[in-house]
Amino acid sequence: VKRHTVLFDETGAFIHMETPLPLAICESCKTRRRVLPIEILPYKLYGLPVIEALSSHYTRFKDGLRKTVKTIKGITPHYSALHGWVGGLGERALDQVQFKTERAAPGEPSLPPT
Repeated sequence: VKRHTVLFDETGAFIHMETPLPLAICESCKTRRRVLPIEILPYKLYGLPVIEALSSHYTRFKDGLRKTVKTIKGITPHYSALHGWVGGLGERALDQVQFKTERAAPGEPSLPPT
């Protein structure tokens, strides 16, 4: 199986790539699972290096969300995606995850700051 993801190419532009996902078999329960590389998030189009680069640029410079997205070459996310990424990262870093069904699992301990 190949997974479609947006990652950096050798020139630093964001490009659409196909990444093969190997199939792994658990020895104890015999289930078969796909193994994602560390830079690819489940159910997300943009990889971690893209999220990190845009979030870092947005927090270091006084550009707005739209200007930050326009500074990159290649396939760009919508500026609202950057808004969600920065908000989620800030929520985790400040350890202010709210206990709601859409944020964290109810009754679970707070997520560790990253």
